[in-house]
Amino acid sequence: MHSQTTPRPRMAQWMSRLRFRDPSWREDMSWLKVPSHAQDTSTEAVLTAFAGMEPDMVLDHLQTHRDGLTDEQADVRRSIKGPNILPTHSAPSWIITLLKAIPNPFNILLIVLAVLNAAIPPGSWKGFAVLVVMVFISVLVRFWQEYRSSVAVFKLQASVSTNLEVRRQRSIILDQKLSTSSESSCKTVAEADLVPGDIVVLSPGSVMPADCLILESSFLRISQSTWTGENDPVPKTGNVSGEKGSSLFDLSNIAFMGTSVISGNGVALVLRTGSDVLIATMAKELKKRRETNSFQLGIRHVSYMLIGFMLTMVPLVLGISGYTTKDWQNAALYSISVAVGLVPEMLPAIVNANLARGAYVLSKMNAIVKRLDSVQNLGAMTVLCSDK
Repeated sequence: MHSQTTPRPRMAQWMSRLRFRDPSWREDMSWLKVPSHAQDTSTEAVLTAFAGMEPDMVLDHLQTHRDGLTDEQADVRRSIKGPNILPTHSAPSWIITLLKAIPNPFNILLIVLAVLNAAIPPGSWKGFAVLVVMVFISVLVRFWQEYRSSVAVFKLQASVSTNLEVRRQRSIILDQKLSTSSESSCKTVAEADLVPGDIVVLSPGSVMPADCLILESSFLRISQSTWTGENDPVPKTGNVSGEKGSSLFDLSNIAFMGTSVISGNGVALVLRTGSDVLIATMAKELKKRRETNSFQLGIRHVSYMLIGFMLTMVPLVLGISGYTTKDWQNAALYSISVAVGLVPEMLPAIVNANLARGAYVLSKMNAIVKRLDSVQNLGAMTVLCSDK
């Protein structure tokens, strides 16, 4: 019997290459773990824990050093953690956008009436077709506008690409016994390619690509206005911080993704990337179900009122017509006709068309409307007050 060898998994191949090129690299994956003294696994607790550790301890925890990672190590970590991209920067799905455009009280009501028109013998397919077309137009207008806006936002985000200087180690084989030596050099990489453990070189104008720990600082000042609203830049140093009770934004050795370097120079260690950064928690909150606005409440109120009329009139018409004519089938068809007559079939299409027109007008002013319902809120606004 011949034994058949199976191909080695890609991860095992990477590990084998790393063991050959960099024997000091450890594959216990402890760099994925949060610090043991962190209060919990939340981003705030993890960053606070890192801020209270000596820089060398953080480097050891992330299995890196001041000269940076090797390209092989960075590739392995990227395959595990994924690219350094926020969840909101993913391409929109047309299927999800379409499904979100359907659940509307009016649309659901029209679909129910259309099904009843076709289900009750002999079946009014003409009425079924009219109601389905009305729903189709309403959904199509909303879907097209919202999907087009989502694609425009995604393209705008994708067009903004940032390259950074990072330190990379290069292992050199000295002899046939695989003795190695390493040297460090700066390499330009894309922001999306950063991984935990990378060493980033900061200079004026740099935008923090991830949540980082400051290792070296030379008069480094960073603007945190995207978080705090304060225009004055904050000095950042490599000193241990994180006193008990201090605010997360008071940590002098932590720089957050999205903040920018105003002056000075520095070197930072990437702590968290992608969906693990602090700003990703805000992005997740934005993705949650939003509160119903006044426009949606108005539509819902009208829908419930019409449903109430239908629930009152249809049984009455069905009972009276069936009792007087003794033809319950025709009485059922007549009661459905009454229900259809109570519903303004064109209302969803008219509402969505008007909202889409408002979004189109705003697009001519370089404004992108991702949610059609927000157009009404914008139109109802009289005074806009903003902080700074």
